[in-house]
Amino acid sequence: MKLLSIFGFDEKCYVKNAKRASAAAAPLAAWVRANLDYSTILERVTPLQKEKNDLIKNLNEAEKQMEKLSKGLETVDERVAELKHNFEMHMKEATQIKIDLDKQQPFIDKQMRCSELRNKTNLAGTIKILVLGLAANETINVAGTLIDRLSGEYERWQEQIGNLQNELDCLEKGSLLSAAFVTFLGSESEQVRNEILNKWKGLLNLNDFSTLEFCVMETEKLNWSNKGLPTDALSQENAMILFNTTEIPLIIDPSGRASSFLMKHLKDKQVEKLNANDPNFLIQKSSDI
Repeated sequence: MKLLSIFGFDEKCYVKNAKRASAAAAPLAAWVRANLDYSTILERVTPLQKEKNDLIKNLNEAEKQMEKLSKGLETVDERVAELKHNFEMHMKEATQIKIDLDKQQPFIDKQMRCSELRNKTNLAGTIKILVLGLAANETINVAGTLIDRLSGEYERWQEQIGNLQNELDCLEKGSLLSAAFVTFLGSESEQVRNEILNKWKGLLNLNDFSTLEFCVMETEKLNWSNKGLPTDALSQENAMILFNTTEIPLIIDPSGRASSFLMKHLKDKQVEKLNANDPNFLIQKSSDI
């Protein structure tokens, strides 16, 4: 349509002129006009359709990540339940020990008072009672230490449960924010990323949220570091985007560190590295395509 308008094509007069020239040509002219309108609409819709497909792919990846995190959370819940059960058992045992010791304490005190009134010839019996008293006191001390340790463990478990509950409450918003970060901010600078991400966090009330901590486990970051990836936040975020996006990335790597990292990380996939200065570069590239 743009090309026809350059040559002075008048859309309003086209069908009228065709009808004036020939009654049989009027339907054909209307058909041509309809096809031109269809091509114009198709030209506008095609990029939107592609963007829609990309967003659907990213949404599917985010849903897979949510499913993976949900399974991990179920495992954690099972572990917490097991630890709670063990804690309750230890508390019952410690309580029973203390009750038994409290019952025995009057008897021990009575025996010790009686031992003071006995004749010095009963020294062996007195020593035996003292040994029993010392053993009982030692048992009390051990039980108290056990209770103190279990109390500390209980507080730590409660803190872990609270952290896991907070992560579960933020799961949907965190997945949405991470998917948007991977989809739209991969090509932006670190400053622009932070500005836009902080704005999104404010809208979702997730000011303390970290996309890197949400999407990448500590073991995975350690694996990247062992393969040569720098440990700064920008490099870690770039790797996260690289391994989660559905787009084909363009990496500008003047230092060559990213290239070295990718070759080590993808060595099991038989990746071939091409050098632009190689005389056979075009031939190798054509064969790969």
